[in-house]
Amino acid sequence: MTKRIIIIAGAIALFCVFGFFYSMHQIGKVEKLAGIHVSDSVIQEYFKLFPKIPARDLVPNYSYICDDRSPFGTFDLKAGYSLIVCKIDSLEDVPLPLGISIQNNKAEKSMDNVYNVINENYFKMYNLHFSPRYSKKMFITFDGDSLKNIVRNDSVVQYYLRFNSFSLRYSLNGPIDILCSVKGESIPANFLFFKKDKQMYFAILSIDSINAVLPYNYLSELVK
Repeated sequence: MTKRIIIIAGAIALFCVFGFFYSMHQIGKVEKLAGIHVSDSVIQEYFKLFPKIPARDLVPNYSYICDDRSPFGTFDLKAGYSLIVCKIDSLEDVPLPLGISIQNNKAEKSMDNVYNVINENYFKMYNLHFSPRYSKKMFITFDGDSLKNIVRNDSVVQYYLRFNSFSLRYSLNGPIDILCSVKGESIPANFLFFKKDKQMYFAILSIDSINAVLPYNYLSELVK
């Protein structure tokens, strides 16, 4: 009886070990498919987008380098904020603000696609591992409250709200390209779309400390 129990226990342990390594293999395949690696190198193109911030106050964090799209850069601001910046490859001369359509609802990742994850203190950003095909329109969803359109002109559009989720796609029924989802209670953030040197950029500024106070127009003032 004791011998049989030992054999059964051994078989269970072997099955668990096999399951663990199989899971790691599957995760490895997803990471390879996503084609991303994390670097502590500064993306100078993004760093130079905010000349009004003293260099000592804009601290590069990590850069997420992707095989099939422009990288994502993360920064810490000594004022108590975190900043994520990316160049949007999928947009062809989108007219601001006319090229933006907004809905107030909660969005979820497109289940048939693979997403990379940037893990901030209070939210996660999921970004599609490839750039969707070119478009001249942006479809945005916000889930939160106190939505304010702070700046709205032909080169800069900025929103402020306490958000639970945010999503960006380039066709009404296309895959979500970028999704931000708050881990707990809603947090304040600035969402910025702006043009510079014929390129379209997206940036999100959020609190890095639960006690930080974020002005409505903080981010847009930094790129003027």
